[in-house]
Amino acid sequence: MNKYKKVNVSIAHELESQLVRQFGVVLDGEALRRVFVFRTAEAFARAERNGMLGVPVFRIPHRTGCFALARDVALRFATLRESQRLRNGLKEMAASDDLLGNGKTN
Repeated sequence: MNKYKKVNVSIAHELESQLVRQFGVVLDGEALRRVFVFRTAEAFARAERNGMLGVPVFRIPHRTGCFALARDVALRFATLRESQRLRNGLKEMAASDDLLGNGKTN
């Protein structure tokens, strides 16, 4: 099963289109740093080294730094948005259960 199956495809496509317009199909390290909102290049490099970006990054021979596809970055952000939306929905459901007295009691 595709791990991106539950992602809102239209949001992912819109994000990808915006990224491609602004940075091209392949984002370099500086573009990734800006998109992921790292304040410094050092913080970005540390996150990339530790595998914390959540997107596949790759090297290009005879070029410095890392690169990622706009599609992968768009899917990452759409996935994060969807998981946050689901968590918020679950919190709202739990809160409404508590208000209705349907929550667990000790």
